[in-house]
Amino acid sequence: MGPLEDFLDFGNGELTSESFTIKKRKKRNKSDIIYQLIRQGVILGKWKPGDRLHDNELAELFGCSRNSVREALSNLIRLHIVEKEHYWKGYRVRIPDWEEIVEAIDLRASLDYVAFEKLIKIKGDRFGRIMAQLKSHLDKAEIIIANEPDKKRQAAVDFFHLIYNAVSDYLLVDVIDNISAIPELLSYAIHSEYPDMAKESHLWQVKIYNELKNRNLTGSIGMLQKHIEEYKEIAAKAYSGISPS
Repeated sequence: MGPLEDFLDFGNGELTSESFTIKKRKKRNKSDIIYQLIRQGVILGKWKPGDRLHDNELAELFGCSRNSVREALSNLIRLHIVEKEHYWKGYRVRIPDWEEIVEAIDLRASLDYVAFEKLIKIKGDRFGRIMAQLKSHLDKAEIIIANEPDKKRQAAVDFFHLIYNAVSDYLLVDVIDNISAIPELLSYAIHSEYPDMAKESHLWQVKIYNELKNRNLTGSIGMLQKHIEEYKEIAAKAYSGISPS
Protein backbone atom coordinates (compact mmCIF):
# COMPACT_ATOMS: atom_id res chain seq x y z
CA MET A 1 0.00 0.00 0.00
CA GLY A 2 1.03 3.62 -0.38
CA PRO A 3 2.80 5.75 2.24
CA LEU A 4 0.88 7.28 5.11
CA GLU A 5 1.35 10.70 3.57
CA ASP A 6 -1.52 9.52 1.36
CA PHE A 7 -4.68 9.87 3.40
CA LEU A 8 -6.87 6.76 3.42
CA ASP A 9 -10.65 6.65 3.20
CA PHE A 10 -12.49 3.58 4.41
CA GLY A 11 -14.29 1.40 1.89
CA ASN A 12 -16.81 -1.31 2.65
CA GLY A 13 -14.57 -4.39 2.83
CA GLU A 14 -13.07 -6.34 5.68
CA LEU A 15 -10.27 -5.08 7.86
CA THR A 16 -7.47 -5.46 5.32
CA SER A 17 -5.34 -3.05 3.33
CA GLU A 18 -7.71 -3.64 0.39
CA SER A 19 -10.47 -2.02 2.45
CA PHE A 20 -9.00 1.43 1.91
CA THR A 21 -8.93 3.82 -1.02
CA ILE A 22 -5.94 6.14 -1.21
CA LYS A 23 -6.56 9.84 -1.71
CA LYS A 24 -3.75 12.36 -2.03
CA ARG A 25 -3.51 14.86 0.78
CA LYS A 26 -0.83 17.16 2.15
CA LYS A 27 1.95 15.56 4.13
CA ARG A 28 1.00 14.94 7.73
CA ASN A 29 2.45 13.30 10.79
CA LYS A 30 2.02 9.52 10.57
CA SER A 31 0.43 9.19 13.99
CA ASP A 32 -2.05 12.00 13.16
CA ILE A 33 -3.15 10.16 10.03
CA ILE A 34 -3.53 6.87 11.91
CA TYR A 35 -5.49 8.69 14.61
CA GLN A 36 -7.92 9.99 11.99
CA LEU A 37 -8.19 6.58 10.32
CA ILE A 38 -9.04 4.77 13.55
CA ARG A 39 -11.49 7.49 14.60
CA GLN A 40 -13.20 7.29 11.21
CA GLY A 41 -13.17 3.50 11.49
CA VAL A 42 -15.06 3.68 14.80
CA ILE A 43 -17.65 6.01 13.27
CA LEU A 44 -18.14 3.66 10.32
CA GLY A 45 -18.29 0.56 12.47
CA LYS A 46 -15.00 -1.02 11.41
CA TRP A 47 -14.20 -1.14 15.11
CA LYS A 48 -17.18 -1.22 17.47
CA PRO A 49 -17.36 -0.42 21.22
CA GLY A 50 -15.69 -3.26 23.09
CA ASP A 51 -13.54 -4.38 20.14
CA ARG A 52 -9.88 -4.97 20.91
CA LEU A 53 -7.25 -3.05 18.97
CA HIS A 54 -3.89 -4.77 18.47
CA ASP A 55 -1.07 -2.35 17.73
CA ASN A 56 0.90 -4.94 15.76
CA GLU A 57 -2.09 -5.65 13.48
CA LEU A 58 -2.75 -1.96 12.98
CA ALA A 59 0.92 -1.33 12.18
CA GLU A 60 0.79 -4.04 9.52
CA LEU A 61 -2.49 -2.70 8.16
CA PHE A 62 -1.25 0.87 7.82
CA GLY A 63 2.30 -0.05 6.83
CA CYS A 64 3.94 1.86 9.66
CA SER A 65 5.75 1.32 12.95
CA ARG A 66 4.05 0.19 16.16
CA ASN A 67 5.32 3.39 17.81
CA SER A 68 3.26 5.50 15.36
CA VAL A 69 0.20 3.37 16.09
CA ARG A 70 0.73 3.63 19.85
CA GLU A 71 1.04 7.42 19.63
CA ALA A 72 -2.24 7.56 17.70
CA LEU A 73 -3.92 5.29 20.24
CA SER A 74 -2.66 7.50 23.07
CA ASN A 75 -4.37 10.50 21.43
CA LEU A 76 -7.58 8.49 21.11
CA ILE A 77 -7.34 7.58 24.80
CA ARG A 78 -7.25 11.29 25.63
CA LEU A 79 -10.51 11.72 23.71
CA HIS A 80 -12.00 8.72 25.55
CA ILE A 81 -12.58 6.83 22.30
CA VAL A 82 -10.06 4.11 23.17
CA GLU A 83 -8.95 2.74 26.51
CA LYS A 84 -5.94 0.69 27.56
CA GLU A 85 -6.59 -2.73 29.07
CA HIS A 86 -3.81 -3.27 31.54
CA TYR A 87 -4.65 -6.87 32.33
CA TRP A 88 -3.75 -7.97 28.80
CA LYS A 89 -1.55 -5.02 27.82
CA GLY A 90 -3.68 -4.01 24.87
CA TYR A 91 -6.32 -1.52 23.75
CA ARG A 92 -10.00 -1.55 23.00
CA VAL A 93 -12.72 0.81 21.79
CA ARG A 94 -14.48 2.22 24.83
CA ILE A 95 -18.02 1.41 25.86
CA PRO A 96 -19.07 4.78 27.31
CA ASP A 97 -21.56 5.31 30.11
CA TRP A 98 -24.97 6.49 28.93
CA GLU A 99 -24.75 9.49 31.26
CA GLU A 100 -21.58 10.76 29.62
CA ILE A 101 -23.11 10.36 26.16
CA VAL A 102 -26.10 12.49 27.18
CA GLU A 103 -23.80 15.04 28.81
CA ALA A 104 -21.69 15.28 25.63
CA ILE A 105 -24.79 15.68 23.44
CA ASP A 106 -26.15 18.44 25.68
CA LEU A 107 -22.80 20.24 25.88
CA ARG A 108 -22.42 20.04 22.11
CA ALA A 109 -25.92 21.54 21.75
CA SER A 110 -24.98 24.44 24.02
CA LEU A 111 -22.04 25.22 21.74
CA ASP A 112 -24.31 24.96 18.69
CA TYR A 113 -26.45 27.67 20.28
CA VAL A 114 -23.35 29.88 20.55
CA ALA A 115 -22.55 29.29 16.88
CA PHE A 116 -26.14 30.15 15.87
CA GLU A 117 -26.00 33.38 17.83
CA LYS A 118 -22.69 34.36 16.24
CA LEU A 119 -24.05 33.56 12.79
CA ILE A 120 -27.21 35.67 12.96
CA LYS A 121 -25.18 38.66 14.18
CA ILE A 122 -23.08 38.68 10.98
CA LYS A 123 -23.96 41.76 8.95
CA GLY A 124 -24.24 42.66 5.30
CA ASP A 125 -23.42 40.59 2.24
CA ARG A 126 -21.34 38.12 4.21
CA PHE A 127 -24.46 36.76 5.93
CA GLY A 128 -26.13 36.29 2.55
CA ARG A 129 -23.10 34.43 1.18
CA ILE A 130 -23.00 32.12 4.18
CA MET A 131 -26.69 31.31 3.88
CA ALA A 132 -26.27 30.64 0.17
CA GLN A 133 -23.43 28.24 0.99
CA LEU A 134 -25.58 26.45 3.57
CA LYS A 135 -28.48 26.20 1.11
CA SER A 136 -26.17 24.80 -1.56
CA HIS A 137 -24.88 22.21 0.88
CA LEU A 138 -28.39 21.18 1.92
CA ASP A 139 -29.43 20.73 -1.72
CA LYS A 140 -26.37 18.58 -2.46
CA ALA A 141 -26.72 16.66 0.81
CA GLU A 142 -30.30 15.70 -0.06
CA ILE A 143 -29.06 14.04 -3.26
CA ILE A 144 -26.14 12.33 -1.51
CA ILE A 145 -28.33 10.97 1.29
CA ALA A 146 -30.78 9.55 -1.24
CA ASN A 147 -28.23 8.02 -3.59
CA GLU A 148 -24.87 7.45 -1.86
CA PRO A 149 -25.28 5.41 1.36
CA ASP A 150 -21.55 5.43 2.14
CA LYS A 151 -21.48 9.23 2.24
CA LYS A 152 -24.83 10.06 3.81
CA ARG A 153 -23.60 10.26 7.42
CA GLN A 154 -20.89 12.75 6.57
CA ALA A 155 -23.30 14.80 4.46
CA ALA A 156 -25.61 15.00 7.46
CA VAL A 157 -22.96 16.41 9.83
CA ASP A 158 -21.23 18.82 7.43
CA PHE A 159 -24.06 21.35 7.82
CA PHE A 160 -22.90 22.19 11.33
CA HIS A 161 -19.23 22.17 10.34
CA LEU A 162 -20.03 24.82 7.74
CA ILE A 163 -21.66 26.97 10.41
CA TYR A 164 -18.68 26.62 12.78
CA ASN A 165 -16.28 27.61 10.02
CA ALA A 166 -18.51 30.48 8.93
CA VAL A 167 -18.39 32.12 12.36
CA SER A 168 -14.58 31.81 12.23
CA ASP A 169 -14.31 30.54 15.77
CA TYR A 170 -11.49 28.02 15.56
CA LEU A 171 -11.51 27.41 19.29
CA LEU A 172 -15.20 26.50 19.04
CA VAL A 173 -14.45 24.12 16.16
CA ASP A 174 -11.76 22.32 18.16
CA VAL A 175 -13.83 22.07 21.32
CA ILE A 176 -16.87 20.73 19.45
CA ASP A 177 -14.69 18.21 17.63
CA ASN A 178 -13.43 16.86 20.94
CA ILE A 179 -16.87 16.78 22.56
CA SER A 180 -18.29 14.94 19.55
CA ALA A 181 -15.88 12.05 20.10
CA ILE A 182 -18.04 10.40 22.79
CA PRO A 183 -21.30 10.32 20.78
CA GLU A 184 -19.27 9.10 17.78
CA LEU A 185 -18.85 5.79 19.60
CA LEU A 186 -22.56 5.23 19.00
CA SER A 187 -22.61 6.43 15.39
CA TYR A 188 -22.54 3.03 13.70
CA ALA A 189 -25.07 1.53 16.13
CA ILE A 190 -27.42 4.48 15.65
CA HIS A 191 -27.39 4.26 11.88
CA SER A 192 -27.83 0.50 12.05
CA GLU A 193 -30.79 0.90 14.43
CA TYR A 194 -32.31 3.70 12.37
CA PRO A 195 -31.09 3.72 8.71
CA ASP A 196 -33.06 6.90 7.96
CA MET A 197 -31.20 8.90 10.63
CA ALA A 198 -29.24 10.93 8.07
CA LYS A 199 -32.43 11.74 6.14
CA GLU A 200 -34.21 12.77 9.34
CA SER A 201 -31.26 14.94 10.41
CA HIS A 202 -31.30 16.63 7.03
CA LEU A 203 -34.98 17.52 7.41
CA TRP A 204 -34.26 19.13 10.77
CA GLN A 205 -31.30 21.01 9.28
CA VAL A 206 -33.57 22.49 6.61
CA LYS A 207 -35.88 23.74 9.37
CA ILE A 208 -32.92 25.17 11.30
CA TYR A 209 -31.63 26.83 8.13
CA ASN A 210 -34.99 28.53 7.50
CA GLU A 211 -34.98 29.96 11.03
CA LEU A 212 -31.36 31.13 10.73
CA LYS A 213 -32.08 32.73 7.35
CA ASN A 214 -34.72 34.85 9.08
CA ARG A 215 -32.26 35.60 11.90
CA ASN A 216 -34.60 33.88 14.34
CA LEU A 217 -32.35 32.64 17.14
CA THR A 218 -35.20 31.35 19.30
CA GLY A 219 -36.70 29.44 16.40
CA SER A 220 -33.39 27.88 15.32
CA ILE A 221 -32.59 26.77 18.87
CA GLY A 222 -36.11 25.38 19.25
CA MET A 223 -35.70 23.27 16.10
CA LEU A 224 -32.32 22.01 17.26
CA GLN A 225 -33.73 21.05 20.67
CA LYS A 226 -36.49 18.99 19.04
CA HIS A 227 -33.93 17.29 16.81
CA ILE A 228 -31.73 16.49 19.83
CA GLU A 229 -34.61 14.97 21.78
CA GLU A 230 -35.43 12.72 18.84
CA TYR A 231 -31.75 11.83 18.48
CA LYS A 232 -31.49 10.90 22.16
CA GLU A 233 -34.40 8.48 21.88
CA ILE A 234 -32.74 6.69 18.97
CA ALA A 235 -29.35 6.80 20.68
CA ALA A 236 -30.83 5.17 23.80
CA LYS A 237 -32.06 2.23 21.71
CA ALA A 238 -28.69 1.92 20.01
CA TYR A 239 -26.88 2.07 23.35
CA SER A 240 -28.92 -0.81 24.74
CA GLY A 241 -27.36 -2.99 22.07
CA ILE A 242 -23.75 -2.23 23.03
CA SER A 243 -23.90 -1.60 26.79
CA PRO A 244 -22.57 -4.28 29.13
CA SER A 245 -25.27 -6.60 30.45
